[in-house]
Amino acid sequence: MPLRLACLLAPGPQTVAHALLAESLGYDRVWLADSPALWQDIWARMALVAEHTHRIQLGTAVLIPSLRHVVTQAAAIATIADIAPDRLTVGLATGFTGRAALGQPQRLPWAVVKRYVQQLRGLLQGEQVEVDGALCQLIPSPGFMPRRPITVPIFLAASGPRGYQVAREVADGIINPGPPPGADFPECIQSAWGTVLADGEALTAPRVRAAAGAAIALRYHMAYAYGGMRVDTLPMAGPGGSALNGCRTPPAIWRCTMATALS
Repeated sequence: MPLRLACLLAPGPQTVAHALLAESLGYDRVWLADSPALWQDIWARMALVAEHTHRIQLGTAVLIPSLRHVVTQAAAIATIADIAPDRLTVGLATGFTGRAALGQPQRLPWAVVKRYVQQLRGLLQGEQVEVDGALCQLIPSPGFMPRRPITVPIFLAASGPRGYQVAREVADGIINPGPPPGADFPECIQSAWGTVLADGEALTAPRVRAAAGAAIALRYHMAYAYGGMRVDTLPMAGPGGSALNGCRTPPAIWRCTMATALS
């Protein structure tokens, strides 16, 4: 499996400029994140990126089924497929900040994600699918959407046995924080967070904290979300501490902060 380099962008005013820079630097793909309470709308910015770029592949990392009706999602995918044919990859998952920031801290069951992917594929194929007990279908007038079937790769962000199994059943690949879980996955998008240190640059340098601080905060959030008290095992600031330099908040306050953010 060849190694290709991509980048993940939060949708906002500079998204197109950053995507154009990534394209000029030879990146293979630009992914856009989806968390409505935090950033601008993923599909509005994706359409602009699709229109202004030429070669670079596009991706969603990641959509959450509970945020949009599956027909709405299919119509958005069809729109990007019309603007930038054969350049879009759709990533979906069970939800983290995209749900927590809306007061829904629990991730979606994998069964819900599996059914959503099946419905989405059916709609893009031009089929009727059952959604909440009703039959739904994309029925645009001629010329308003690409001809069906619309073939778009679908990936699932997964990091455990159940997610891997669902991905094997309904997805074309996975998005994973680690190495591929098995050779049976045709493609694995491996996520990495952080920055590259210049020669002699300290972990506590302002540039490093600005570039990598959000990723470190995400690790704290994930540690709390997955393991609760496990957040206490993460390094604190001070001599031998982490890049959270300057934050001397006791673990109990960290747990309280995480609980508030995820509730």
